[in-house]
Amino acid sequence: MAVTRTVRQTVTALVKSFQKDIQAAAGDTVISKAEEAKLSPFVQSHIDEIRKGNKPVTVKAAVSHLKPIIERAAQSIAGSDGKIDAKDVLKLRVPDLRNRAVSLFDGAPVVSGKRAGVEKALKDIAADTQIGEFGRSFGMGDYAAASEDPMSIVGKETDTDMSDFTSLADYGTVLKGAAAVKAFATTLTDASKDAANDQTGAEKRQTLSEFNALATQTKAFFNPADFKQIVGVFHETQEDGDIEYNVLMAQKKDGAWVALTYANNPF
Repeated sequence: MAVTRTVRQTVTALVKSFQKDIQAAAGDTVISKAEEAKLSPFVQSHIDEIRKGNKPVTVKAAVSHLKPIIERAAQSIAGSDGKIDAKDVLKLRVPDLRNRAVSLFDGAPVVSGKRAGVEKALKDIAADTQIGEFGRSFGMGDYAAASEDPMSIVGKETDTDMSDFTSLADYGTVLKGAAAVKAFATTLTDASKDAANDQTGAEKRQTLSEFNALATQTKAFFNPADFKQIVGVFHETQEDGDIEYNVLMAQKKDGAWVALTYANNPF
């Protein structure tokens, strides 16, 4: 039987998950700017909201700041009965938050065909703590056609206020069709080399294999012939604290969208 949880139970589980990561990165009661770099872009961005200059932030303060953000996200996806299940968590906008929430439920929707390959590759990468430790995160989300477009999807996938931009081109490089898919896959391949740069032996082979598997499955799933349109947006880091975002979006025949995101905070 599929698991359902109340909003409170979901929030509690997620907060504990984030607290564990923050505590591990800090090593003690405070987290420095350098230690923060070990965390996902989502967590880093919100810790930076309360950090004054380069001064340390306590683990307790970081967790307390994240909790209401997680609460609002959980409330926004809860069903009419106030409960949350595996299908509901797929509605979460932020990849890191969505991936953690999915892991809390054992009744996740079954995926098949080419998408199953992407989902498996993402799962393998998520299980590799070495990759996520240095500010890299991945996620895949679905969006209803009636209320979404590439601009709004990028805003949700990157947690960015897109009202600051007049077009997608102002946010990053925009490519379409096969060119977008090729660029995203190339980004993953290049990222694999960077991630494995200081590794050796089996560890290095595993990292390269996981990234390359995702690149291969991405090209298989995001076939222009299977979608109405494909759009890729590539935002490079501009300054210290900025996060690299790569978002590949495809509109299905029924008008709905699916998005694959790779984020990297190199600082």
